[in-house]
Amino acid sequence: MVTGELLNMDWMAADTILVGFGLSSIGYPSGLSSNEELLAIRSSVIGASDPTLLELSKYLKVEPVDGLASTYEDLWEPGFVRVFVSHLAVHKAFVWAIAEALRDYGLHGFVAHESIEPDRAWQSEIERALRSADVFVGLVHEGFRASCWTQQEVGWAYGQRLPMMMIRLGEDPQGFPASIQSRSMPGDAPPSVAAAIAAWVNQQPGLGERIGDVMVAGLAKARNFYEGRDGFLRVESLGRLTDTQMDTLERVFLSNNQLYGSIWVNEIAARVFPANGRTVPDPRGDGT
Repeated sequence: MVTGELLNMDWMAADTILVGFGLSSIGYPSGLSSNEELLAIRSSVIGASDPTLLELSKYLKVEPVDGLASTYEDLWEPGFVRVFVSHLAVHKAFVWAIAEALRDYGLHGFVAHESIEPDRAWQSEIERALRSADVFVGLVHEGFRASCWTQQEVGWAYGQRLPMMMIRLGEDPQGFPASIQSRSMPGDAPPSVAAAIAAWVNQQPGLGERIGDVMVAGLAKARNFYEGRDGFLRVESLGRLTDTQMDTLERVFLSNNQLYGSIWVNEIAARVFPANGRTVPDPRGDGT
């Protein structure tokens, strides 16, 4: 436990750690009993948020306090790439539509105003989401730069060293994000913005394969030509695919007649495969 580990440390070192994690100082008293020392440390720790306690536990290399969600699974869809979406509350309907579209790519967009349960502390949940996200996306509408919430979220993301994408939707980023190449998409519909985010995430080391797995799995399950067409269009929107993704795409294409048997899908495949240095697979297998 956190308190026990701190109690075993030099008193000054324990105080330095507590203050470093934003908790109240226990000072440097002398002549206290072990029980009084424990109470002093506990009084400092007891007001800490769950994320702070978890980080303190990791720093001290002790098991987290019982009941804390150390894996953050309550915030995210299992297996999905975790995308923290920073935005202004006034645009929450637009942002929520983007988050819904992201699901088709295997991306879970955390939208604070919709993702937080009513009985959760708002700031605490935002911190938990930022701490556990894979990437950060800022939707820079007019007023984004003036919002203390969005600016704090940007600062957290920098502190976490999260890959960052800023999308200009009426305003230019400022500060550190201004040095990042951003994309201008004012007036674009949520599906287009989601496709741009997915294409960017697909280029991030270690994340592209996770998106490709979900996308290809979706193609394998296409039940009709419409689903095959829409799925292939989403694959195309990812841009350049890895060799592993292309190998899997070839196998899936040949395994589902709702793909190779569709004129629509074949038109898209005629673009996707050559763009990735491949020829369109022949379902007949004889090359004729």
